[in-house]
Amino acid sequence: MLAAIDWTTLGKEKIERDEYRYISVEFYPASMPFENPEVEGEMLKNVVTGATLTNDPLLKKLKPVMASARAGDGDKHKGETMTLEEIRAKQVAELTDEEKAFLAEHKSELTAEELKTYGLEEDDEAAKAAAAKEAAEKEAADKEAADKAAAEAQEAEASQKLEASAKKLGIDLKQLQADAKAGREAKEQLAKNEAVQFVQASVASGRVKSDQQDNAVSLLLASSGKHRTALEAFITSLPENPMLKAEAGSGKGEAETEVVITDEEKDLGSDFGNSAEDIAAFKKAQSESK
Repeated sequence: MLAAIDWTTLGKEKIERDEYRYISVEFYPASMPFENPEVEGEMLKNVVTGATLTNDPLLKKLKPVMASARAGDGDKHKGETMTLEEIRAKQVAELTDEEKAFLAEHKSELTAEELKTYGLEEDDEAAKAAAAKEAAEKEAADKEAADKAAAEAQEAEASQKLEASAKKLGIDLKQLQADAKAGREAKEQLAKNEAVQFVQASVASGRVKSDQQDNAVSLLLASSGKHRTALEAFITSLPENPMLKAEAGSGKGEAETEVVITDEEKDLGSDFGNSAEDIAAFKKAQSESK
């Protein structure tokens, strides 16, 4: 750490007599944030909170501190910034971190040889690849923006032409659009009604289970054209199921007769993979058909 200090007369004398030769700093690095005493809860990184002169510093091999008068040039460098000429006069091994950072900030002013000497030259291939990638991304973004603008302009032009034509023919374009929307909604509702009626008939015939009615309607509405025709033909071709017919016909407000199932019937039904509910529905359908 470098600093320009205004020494007191006593401090300058002690430094010149080598009574104090080094500086000891109290420092909070990024790994140990320091809480701002003026803002509660704000944590600061890399903070110097104090410094004192010493002859036994924690960090060894530090440069001795000097009073500016002892350096022989008074306050000449106080407040001045470093220059490339000063740094160029030094050996690379003598450069401080601040001087290296200064070189990196002014690399555009250095020669190719100096960039190589100070280790600031870039990999040409990597630089070219990065530049090419950036150019490609910019070109793609520009093209996307241009295409979007062109599409919006084309849409606006078509809308203006349509409005002009409608006005010329004495047509209320807004009303026409509202009627078209209403027609689409009516068409959708009609298709839904047809699908519901078809599925209800399929449930009544035992081709579709009653608890799958909504799914069957959704499937029909999601199909169109030849696909919907094929789906309806497939459902129609399914055999009627007396058990499902009985299930669909139950619970319609009529009193249902309790069906008694014997243990023997349960055992026999389970052998064929039928539940007690299936057997009850089958027995009821048989009794109703008589």
